[in-house]
Amino acid sequence: MRTSTRCQSFRISARTVVKRIGRDEAAVAQDLYATFAAQRTAWQQCRPADWAQESFSAARDVFYALPSTAVPNEHGTPAYALDKAYEQRAEATARQQLAKAGFRLAALRDAAFRWSSTAVASRFRTA
Repeated sequence: MRTSTRCQSFRISARTVVKRIGRDEAAVAQDLYATFAAQRTAWQQCRPADWAQESFSAARDVFYALPSTAVPNEHGTPAYALDKAYEQRAEATARQQLAKAGFRLAALRDAAFRWSSTAVASRFRTA
């Protein structure tokens, strides 16, 4: 099964973006937290359906916003030449999406623990 040129370009670009963000998970997490902490509360207010729509929009508007024409690469296969501006937009969007995911998953985890603690405590209460 062949992958379309558009998908191949996206996959290569995504790898490049992730490598640019960093390999040290703790350092990346600290950097993302420091950069996006002010948006945390607003991002956590959304519903999961909203998160999915945001991700779709980011993919459509940034990652799949490829040049309208492909040029042959060194193997003669059509490929998209991604410029520096594309890479910068993709990296900024990937960083923001990672921060959103981290903040939102943390809120879900916290809510699950609050619910779990409340449920467990209510089971052991005596009348």
